[in-house]
Amino acid sequence: MDEHRIRLPAPWQVSVLADQPETLTQIERRFNRPTGLSDTTQIVLEIDATPCAAPLTQMRCWLNGCECGMPGDASESDAAGPRARLRLEVAELQPTNTIRIRWQGESPTLPDIALVIM
Repeated sequence: MDEHRIRLPAPWQVSVLADQPETLTQIERRFNRPTGLSDTTQIVLEIDATPCAAPLTQMRCWLNGCECGMPGDASESDAAGPRARLRLEVAELQPTNTIRIRWQGESPTLPDIALVIM
C-alpha cells in the first residue's frame, strides 16, 4: 500500500508553560480516527521540526494522554530538514483523539505535523 499523508494543520491550541524550570511550548490538537484502518495498517505521526527550529531531541509526544515517544529517538535528517516518525498503534486510536507535543523554548512557528497511513 502506498503512503497516504493526512496533514494536521491549524487549529492547534498553543500554550507557553513559563512556570517550569525552563520555558516550554506545548501544542495540542484533536483529530478523528481515519476510516478504513485494519489490524495490519501501519500509522505514524510525522513531525517536521524545520519551521519551528525546535530540536527534535527536545520534543515529547502524547496520544490521548499516553506518552508515545520522543521524536529525537526516531529522527532522520534529509534535504527537507529534521524529521521524525513515531509509530502509533491502530488499536490505540479512538473515534476522537488528542495529540500533544511539547518542547523546550518558545517558538512563534509550529512544526509541520501529519499522520501517515501505510
